[in-house]
Amino acid sequence: MEFKISTDLTTIPQNIIFNFDELKTTLDTNLEHYRSLVVTEDAIKSAKSDRAKLNKLKTALEDKRKEIKNQCLEPYNAFESQIKQLTGMITEAMSAIDTQTKGFEDVEKQKKQEEIERFWLHNSKKLFDVIPFGRIFNPKWLNKTAALPDIMSEIMKTIEGINADLETIDSLESEYKLQMKDVYFSTLDLSKAIQENKRLTEMARKLEESKPEPKPAPEPPPPIPTTNTEPSSETVPAANTSASAVDFSNDSGVTPIHLTIYVLNFIPVL
Repeated sequence: MEFKISTDLTTIPQNIIFNFDELKTTLDTNLEHYRSLVVTEDAIKSAKSDRAKLNKLKTALEDKRKEIKNQCLEPYNAFESQIKQLTGMITEAMSAIDTQTKGFEDVEKQKKQEEIERFWLHNSKKLFDVIPFGRIFNPKWLNKTAALPDIMSEIMKTIEGINADLETIDSLESEYKLQMKDVYFSTLDLSKAIQENKRLTEMARKLEESKPEPKPAPEPPPPIPTTNTEPSSETVPAANTSASAVDFSNDSGVTPIHLTIYVLNFIPVL
């Protein structure tokens, strides 16, 4: 298929000729007055009138420019529309091909990603429990130009770097080691983990300084003096206890009830 054009493009005017020099000379002469014009309060009305005339002249020139442009572009615009129609047909066919090939490419990328992830899980040992594969995954690995051996080498360097950073955190023997590792696992940035340790240490120091000083324990009260007291020689006589029985009997033949009443006679101490 060959593109052929039948129009003789040599007939298109190379220049659009008009009385440019004449107009330019006239404008230079007439506009010289306005270049050095100083508008006073009394001349405001006249200045606005002159500006309106200049704007009208400018509009007339712009309208003529647009008219000539449209005339020159009229054949081109029709040509451009036809070319876009042809290229649209080609783009549609290309899209149909892309839709099918992209499906195959997506399957290949998915298989490649799964193979990379298996390599990570096998070599990261316990790290994959705290660092998901997506944290270290690089989308560029799925490009066709990215070879698997190079990707695996990069992953091994990443694992070595992570283990070295964790050893550094352990060597600090900080009481905030767990918090440091939490930050590190979420960022894979050792400097941020160390910064977290400094932040927590400083916070604990300020908290300790803000605590009030403990008050001294109160002194115990003096012991109460004790005196020896001899037992009193006076004795309290025992209570005089006497008992008397009262016989409640009747003449009806009922068994009498015997009650014993104890009477306590207390003899006061004289």
